[in-house]
Amino acid sequence: MSTHSQTPHAFLVVRASSSSPPLIVDLACYSLPYGALGFISHLLTYYTIVCLCAGRRPLWPFRKIKASKLDIILGSISLCVTTTMAIVTLVRCRHSWQLITIGIWKLGMSWFNTLSGLTTGIIALREEEKKRKKEDEEKTGRAEKKQEDRGQDVNDADDEQALAGDIGIETRPVPASSATTAPIAPKSQQQPRLLGRVRDTLMERSPYSRSIYWGILYICCMIVGLVGLISLLAKHWSMARRPLIAVTVTFSVMILVILGGYELFIERITPKEVAHERIKAREEAIEDEDPGGMALALTVVGALYCDWTLGIMAGNLAGLPSKDNSGFYWTYFLFKRLTMFSS
Repeated sequence: MSTHSQTPHAFLVVRASSSSPPLIVDLACYSLPYGALGFISHLLTYYTIVCLCAGRRPLWPFRKIKASKLDIILGSISLCVTTTMAIVTLVRCRHSWQLITIGIWKLGMSWFNTLSGLTTGIIALREEEKKRKKEDEEKTGRAEKKQEDRGQDVNDADDEQALAGDIGIETRPVPASSATTAPIAPKSQQQPRLLGRVRDTLMERSPYSRSIYWGILYICCMIVGLVGLISLLAKHWSMARRPLIAVTVTFSVMILVILGGYELFIERITPKEVAHERIKAREEAIEDEDPGGMALALTVVGALYCDWTLGIMAGNLAGLPSKDNSGFYWTYFLFKRLTMFSS
């Protein structure tokens, strides 16, 4: 007769029956999306962030975002609710430091999403205010001042022509721009760093791209979460070797694909006169290396890889919540999507 002792910890190593997938990690305390549902959630989050940074409506990307206080309200609600629910999950998983670090990772993703929505809404209101002020100034003070200056210039030019005609000297009016504007200095021969060119290109295309800077916060949280995920994989790799190897190889290929796409993007925005210098610098392996491609690849692939590996180790590839956690789970899932309704 054998007895089985149970621990109160939420992080367990057990085996299910042969008719069900192996349960390596018990995620009863972990109520955030993972597995296939987590994969879909992160894809929607990435799509939303890209649309917001481009100043486009996530539900209808063919239209630009308009100034609306509703976007700020939605972003604020999403930020408060998802942050609170993520903190509750962290407290419930306090017996497993690995799950705590992964929860911090997902909290960082939630912050990236909701703060991008807030920032985009604020930028939209500021851009609308700037446009309104500019129109008002043109209709009032600036328009009148320009008309007065132009009238004064015409009178001065007429007086000069009349005086020149009296003394028999032919004069030509000098444009004001040539008299007051200094010659444009040539551009510096030193080109800006590669990441600076990427930033400038994005900023020229959309002022909303400032939202991407919240990705720095997410990367910090991702680094914390990777420590916990690597610990879990190292501890339980032998229990699900084949599926974990398959997932790892698949996402390694995805990293290479993203790096290749990033290089193509950089080539398109890099001036031709700089391209040769960039290739030469790469061959000489100078210090000015560009970490942007690897950061982008890890940012995109890392969370997706975490979803599938957690699903494998929990024996729940779909990532479906239990009946006890379903209400909590779907509330978090839906409130995280509020930024998709930015208008």
